[in-house]
Amino acid sequence: LGTSADALSDTLLAFVLDVDTVAVVATATAGSAASIAIDDGDGQAATAGTAVAIPPSVIVTDEFSNPVSGASVTFAVASGGGTVDPTTAVVTDANGIAVVISWILGAVPGSNTLTATAAGGGISGNPVTFTATGN
Repeated sequence: LGTSADALSDTLLAFVLDVDTVAVVATATAGSAASIAIDDGDGQAATAGTAVAIPPSVIVTDEFSNPVSGASVTFAVASGGGTVDPTTAVVTDANGIAVVISWILGAVPGSNTLTATAAGGGISGNPVTFTATGN
């Protein structure tokens, strides 16, 4: 099957004398979460106390860079104040993407950071940190 998880499947046909044909179908699926990285929404600027234009998102992949669906990612404000929605874990979609609804920067102009942490151990890049500037 290889290391690529996709919708394709491989079929093996076995022919044995005096026995019906046997078909074995196998489909590759992604492994467990091995890496987390920023997908979108880093390095933005917005008016202090307002939401950034692009909601931050991360991508979670397995050891072969296949997207992992169903991984839990928790986003949390790390500095600068403000809020993130939701405050509970976000589950990655079929493309391995977890995205917040909104990140509202702190009321005081300056640097703001937001972390995203994938659940589990041994995940490369965990946690990732987004930065934004409140103007």
